Amino acid sequence: MKSPHAQATAIVSMLGALGAAPVEKQTDGCVRIEAQVPSTISEDLLQGLFRLLQQASDRYGHDFQKGTSVIWAEIDTEDPVEGIAFPPECGIVGRPTRGAHVVLYTCAGDTESATRTLAALRAFAAAQGWTAVHEAHDLAPLTTPRRGRTGWRTIEHALSDGSAAGLLAQTEQEIASRAAERASLRTWITEREAFAVYTGAPSLAGPAAVWSGTYDLVPASVRQLKVTARLHLTLRRWPGDVDAAVEVLARLAFNAVAHAQPVSPAPAQMQVHLSLTDEGDLLIDVEDPNPSFPDAQAALNGERGRGLREALAFGAELRSFLASDGLSKTVRAVLSPGDGLL
Repeated sequence: MKSPHAQATAIVSMLGALGAAPVEKQTDGCVRIEAQVPSTISEDLLQGLFRLLQQASDRYGHDFQKGTSVIWAEIDTEDPVEGIAFPPECGIVGRPTRGAHVVLYTCAGDTESATRTLAALRAFAAAQGWTAVHEAHDLAPLTTPRRGRTGWRTIEHALSDGSAAGLLAQTEQEIASRAAERASLRTWITEREAFAVYTGAPSLAGPAAVWSGTYDLVPASVRQLKVTARLHLTLRRWPGDVDAAVEVLARLAFNAVAHAQPVSPAPAQMQVHLSLTDEGDLLIDVEDPNPSFPDAQAALNGERGRGLREALAFGAELRSFLASDGLSKTVRAVLSPGDGLL
């Protein structure tokens, strides 16, 4: 194991590489390093820094208050405790301890997904030798503030009153959807001398389905599918512009509602399917029960109709094709991870 001095030197170098001016303080039993970094620092850069601090320090955190963004790390100089080895995809806040009592949390679009996630978190906790003293979930959009989530409030209570020392969840984004909110969450956890471990959403290599759904061909369905699509894209950690992807999907779906009603009086539905290619491109498919598509090429080029023109403005490439039986059509939008509205 490296000496505290060597660890501190490594952390100072890391923070200095960001253009910060680290300050090193010696306190009883530990060395503390603090550095103010720009509040505009990217989330990807922060996550990479946290992974390095996880390896180089005993505790670390990110305080984000009144526009000031401060990264700090502490290294014990006396009686170091052996750390716990986690898979590389895990995100860590604070210092996980052996034999801890933990709480499990997820925010999902449906009860089945929540149940499946909590079972996986339960197994992860058992593998670390932790005791899960409480678990909770919320069925809500990820944009719902923490204070508006009933399940999360029980988690907060357990971490605040000391009945649990740690939080276990799949992703930090499930709890706080915006960067500033995640920074606030990290501060809240470290102030309570608690820890959080985020196991990472399961992902599949290569082209793979992200989500499929069937919706009635009515305007109310558009809002519902937007919420569900955002949840799945966030949990899948697609690196592109999720907001743009959701808006593109909404345009395709609304177009189907407005222009693809079949002649038959029977209730009509649309099929929505999101998938990823090997290159990470997102395919957004909306299949409707009306094979007719007048002036298709002009519409796909944005020369006819507002909805598809707006989808193009979000960086999408548009295509369409008929089903093999000729009874339905699919409009497809392709978004690359780097695409989006500037």
